[in-house]
Amino acid sequence: MEDKQKPHEDVLTRLVRGLETKKTLCHVKDYPGVELKELNLRVKKLGPLVNPVFGEQPAFFIDEGRFIPYRIVVYGNEKVAAEIGAQLRNWSKCSGEGGRATTSQGAFIFGIDVRMPDIAYTPRDTDRRLSTESTWTYRGEPFVPTFVVEIDKLSGRGSQRRALDRKMRNEYFQHGVQLGWLIDPRPDFQRMYEYYLDDNGDVQCSDNTAWRDLDGGDVLPGFTLVSTDLEMVLNQDSGSSSEEEIDLVCPIPSGGLAADDEWDANVDEIMANFTNEDIVGQMTQIASYGLLNSRTKMFCAVLPRDRYGRGGHPTIYGMDAVHGNAMLLDTSPTRLTLPPRSTPISPGIPWVFGPVLDLTHNPLWPRVYHTFGEDPYLASVMGSAIIRGMQSNNLTAACMKHWIGYSWKCTGHDKDGVTISDFDLMNSYFPTFKAGIDAGLLSGMENYISVNGVPVVENNKLLTKLLRDDVSFDGTMEDPAILARLKGSVRRIVKLKVKLGLYDNPMPGEELLELVGNENDIATALERARESILLLQNNDSVLPPQKRVQGVDGNDQFQHGTSVKQGFEVIAGNDLFTYFNGLNATGDYTDQGLETAKEYAPKAE
Repeated sequence: MEDKQKPHEDVLTRLVRGLETKKTLCHVKDYPGVELKELNLRVKKLGPLVNPVFGEQPAFFIDEGRFIPYRIVVYGNEKVAAEIGAQLRNWSKCSGEGGRATTSQGAFIFGIDVRMPDIAYTPRDTDRRLSTESTWTYRGEPFVPTFVVEIDKLSGRGSQRRALDRKMRNEYFQHGVQLGWLIDPRPDFQRMYEYYLDDNGDVQCSDNTAWRDLDGGDVLPGFTLVSTDLEMVLNQDSGSSSEEEIDLVCPIPSGGLAADDEWDANVDEIMANFTNEDIVGQMTQIASYGLLNSRTKMFCAVLPRDRYGRGGHPTIYGMDAVHGNAMLLDTSPTRLTLPPRSTPISPGIPWVFGPVLDLTHNPLWPRVYHTFGEDPYLASVMGSAIIRGMQSNNLTAACMKHWIGYSWKCTGHDKDGVTISDFDLMNSYFPTFKAGIDAGLLSGMENYISVNGVPVVENNKLLTKLLRDDVSFDGTMEDPAILARLKGSVRRIVKLKVKLGLYDNPMPGEELLELVGNENDIATALERARESILLLQNNDSVLPPQKRVQGVDGNDQFQHGTSVKQGFEVIAGNDLFTYFNGLNATGDYTDQGLETAKEYAPKAE
C-alpha cells in the first residue's frame, strides 16, 4: 500500500516545489493524480508556500487546467489598497486620462505568466483594445499596466523586500511597467520604495524610503498619493474595537434628535384635521426678493392676519445668510446672532439658510468663501458654534447645507456632479454635518447635484439611510415629494414652526427692530473687521493703490453701509480721485461717454 502511495506523494512534492520556485503557472496535466483539496490541505498543514512571484500565504484554485495560487491578504493591507485605488480613480476621472485603476483581483498577462498587482493603472488606450479573451480568461494577447503598487512586509521577519524588488525589476518593468511603488503600511514599519525608469531606460529605486506623499510624475501626470489619507485608514487598523477608535473616523460626539419629544403631542393635534390641500400647502416654498425697509411695516401688519386666512397655520420665512446678512452685525462664530440676539429674527425671519458645512476641496469652486476651509475638524467646530449661537434665542432655526459631498468638484464647476468614495464622504464631509446635528440643528438643505451618478434629491442612501436612519436627524429637509412620505415631511415642517413659537406669534421679533444697527453692535462689527485684517508684504511698491474706482452703479442701494466711492470722498476728498460712470445698468451708453471711459479706463484700478 505504501509503495502505491509513494509515486503520488512524489508528484505532490514536485508540484509544491514547482509552485515555490517556478515563475510559470503549473498545469494539472503535468501532475497527474494531485487534487486541489489535497494541495490546499498540504499547504495548511506545512505552512504557506513562499513564492517569489505570488508572495506568501497562497491558497489555490483550478482555472483552465492550471493551479492558480490566490494570495490571502490581511485586512489592513486591503484597506490601504482600496484607498489608493480610490485616489487613482478620482484622479483618472478628474484629469480626463480615463484609464482603469484595479485592486488585487486584476490579472494581467505578462507573456506566458499572470500577475495580480495589489494596485495597477492601465491607460485608456490599452484598456480599450483588450479582446474578450484577454479580459475574461488567462489567455489572449499579453498586456501590462503602466503603474503598479505592491503592499507587503518590507522589513523584519517575513519581509518580502528582496522578492518584490526582483519582481519589480525583472518582471514588471521588464514587460512594460513604467512606475512602481512598494508600500509597507504597518504602523511600526512604515516605508515606501519608488521604482522608475531613468533617462537611459534603466530601472532605479529611490533612496528615500520615508512615509510621504508620492508623485505620479510623467506616468500619472498630476497625481499625488496623499499619505495623510492613508493614515486615516491606518489609524483604524490597531485591532481594537473601542469607542476611541471609532471616533477616529468621525471625531464628533454621537447623538441625534429623539424620535419622540415634548413637541409631538402638539404636532399631532395640529395635523389631526389636515386636508390634502393643507399638506401640499405646508410644503410649498415661494421665493421673494426686494424685502426693503420701506415694506417692513406692511409685512408686520399683514403677516398676523395672513395666518388666519390659512386655517391658523403660520408662514415660516427664511433667508440666505451664510456669513450673516445685512442685519447680522458680528462675524465671530458663536456670537454670530448674539449681539443682538434679535438678528435676523428682528425683521421676522426665523429661518436662516446657513451655515454652509461643505469643505473647500478645489480652489476653482466659486463658493469657497462660503465655507470654513478644508479641514473637517475646523469646519465642525466653527459650524457647530454658529448653529448654537444662531439658535440660542429659541426663535431662530439654522439650516445646514449642502448635504452632502457638494463641493467635491474636480473641475470647480458649481453644478457638476461628483464621484466620491464612501471613505472620503464619511471621513471628510460627514463629520461637519454630524457636528451640526449634534449641536441641535433644526433644518438642512440637500445639494442639487448628483453624487456617484444619483441626484441627491432622490438618493435614498444619503437622504434616508444615512441622514434619517443612521444619524436620526429629525429636522426638515427639502426632500423629494413622494406621496407616501408627504405626511412625514409635513410633520417635520409643522414641528419646526411649533418649536420656533410661530403658532403663538407668527411675526416674531417686531419689538426688536429698534435694536438693529445700534452703536454697540456697530462697534463690535468694527472690532471684528479689524481683527480680520491681514498684514501684506509690499513688494514692488504695489501699495498704496491709486485712488480710483471702476464699476457700474457701485454706489447705489447701499442700505446698511458705505460704498467705496463714498469712502474715498470722506477719507481723500473729491479732488484726489476720479469717478466716472458712463455705462447704464441697461447697457446703454453715449458716444461721449464711451470716449471718456476709454480715456479713464487705462488709469483705473
